Amino acid sequence: MNLNLVHPSLARITQLKSWILRCHGCFATTKQMDRQFCPSCGQPTLLRASCSTDQHGVFTIHLKKNFQWNKRGNVYSVPKPVHGTAGARVRRGRAAGRTGGAVG
Repeated sequence: MNLNLVHPSLARITQLKSWILRCHGCFATTKQMDRQFCPSCGQPTLLRASCSTDQHGVFTIHLKKNFQWNKRGNVYSVPKPVHGTAGARVRRGRAAGRTGGAVG
């Protein structure tokens, strides 16, 4: 049909950006952007990746060629829980329903 989309400020929209979350541990993808943990492996390894769908319906994920891993947090390990002060720290997706104590 070749119709143009128009923004409320009357600017023509030529390109749409859409995102998915992709696990860099097991390479599973999900379109639920509010997720913190991978639905397949349960690890907190979801990263945002851009995606597109062409006119034939083929879904394509666009990955960066020079991707640099975020190494923040690798120097010190997570401390062992201390009795009485261990909060409800959630480290895995499957443990989100549990409360209290060390979760692991």
